[in-house]
Amino acid sequence: MVLRVVLLSFVTMLTLAEQKPRKAGAGQPSAAKAPDAFEKTLPLGARETAPGEWRYTDAQGKTWTYRRTPFGFVRSDAQEENTAVEAPADLKAFEQGDEIRFERPTPFGIVRWTRKKTELNDVERAAWEREQKRPTSREHAEQ
Repeated sequence: MVLRVVLLSFVTMLTLAEQKPRKAGAGQPSAAKAPDAFEKTLPLGARETAPGEWRYTDAQGKTWTYRRTPFGFVRSDAQEENTAVEAPADLKAFEQGDEIRFERPTPFGIVRWTRKKTELNDVERAAWEREQKRPTSREHAEQ
């Protein structure tokens, strides 16, 4: 019985190996139709705006952002990225001198971290600005 199973699998493998191989690219989209989001190199004239990020304006006047990834450069439309950033509602910010302390509840407890005011990212800056607009408890009690 075992010999029959081995022979049957061997014959199946031989028949699959004898089939004609497909032409290269058959059944796959052509390179011309594939989106060109991944670029291999940066265009000449691109200027670095942040570590691992470059901006480039092409001949038509469209601005592109290039980011380095392990697979090459990713190109995206710079205008699509200019959306307003909102901080999560549960992210709280507290001023401590020249630093801001952030707190956010998670399933494993409250996560706390501090950042200098000059080093805030977009989400942290949005949370800090939201906290500054809220009335303090003293101001609320006086009214």
